[in-house]
Amino acid sequence: MLPAVGDDYFFAPPPSTAPPPSTASPPSTASPPPLSGPPAAWYGVPYQPQAAPSSTATVVAATALVGGLLMTIGPFGPWLTVRVAGYGASLNGLHSRLAGPDLLGMGVVALLVAAVALTQPANKPVRQMCAAALSVLGVVGLILVIRDWSRVSDGIQEFNTYVQPIGQSFFGDAFHVGKGWGLMLSGVASVVTGLAGAYLFLA
Repeated sequence: MLPAVGDDYFFAPPPSTAPPPSTASPPSTASPPPLSGPPAAWYGVPYQPQAAPSSTATVVAATALVGGLLMTIGPFGPWLTVRVAGYGASLNGLHSRLAGPDLLGMGVVALLVAAVALTQPANKPVRQMCAAALSVLGVVGLILVIRDWSRVSDGIQEFNTYVQPIGQSFFGDAFHVGKGWGLMLSGVASVVTGLAGAYLFLA
């Protein structure tokens, strides 16, 4: 015998099997906000920001580059000049008894070191090493120039003592012996290179 139920049991619509409507909002298509601050450590190595070379340091490094270039030019110029009646002769710094060959090699090294320092950031040890090398090159170059300045001065003094009176007896005041611009340029280049290197090292 069927249980006694109401008429609705036989005539009510079957229950729906469709899933209930979703109330979740659709996924967002907006891009995530950009990250702020330094990136996280990469494989355990902490992030260290690299500072770009400042404009002042760039100018000083370029000055050291110019100093190295002048240091290579100085030995080819006259270090001792002799003028007689409008005619002149000179002795450059590449003489075997002068420091021109040493200064020429140091100038080439200073050019290469200054070019490397010109591309390095301020917090890089490479630039500190380049700056120290430029300082040493400038100091050593200046010492060599001072030594040869003294040698040339002694030679001029001896020349004026023994030779110039004879020359002046024939040519008068047209007979002159002095230092050349190559020696002076080598000294200036050494000072410029050394000071530029010291500034880069302390900056």
